[in-house]
Amino acid sequence: MLIFEQYRLAAREHGYVLVIADASGLGTVSADARRALGGGSSIPMRGTVIHSTSFHARIIARLVAGVMSLFTPTDDHPVVFLPGEAEANAWINARRVSLSAVA
Repeated sequence: MLIFEQYRLAAREHGYVLVIADASGLGTVSADARRALGGGSSIPMRGTVIHSTSFHARIIARLVAGVMSLFTPTDDHPVVFLPGEAEANAWINARRVSLSAVA
């Protein structure tokens, strides 16, 4: 998947990946897409924030996040849901600060 290539590039440059996802247009997640999630197992994910979700989209996103957590080689990958983009950006900024304090 192209997105995983982008994540790998970011990981090489920064040492880890933080993801912000706008789920306002999320519909169904195909079986092929769910299977492809295993392709990101080598990426050092350190946080995902999903914003602008409907109730239905939040359920789908939680299921997808659960599958992704099975393939993430660390326990340090929180997945959070926030109401809007501003809150999501604030969370990403705070996460970046907390990760740099540990490094």
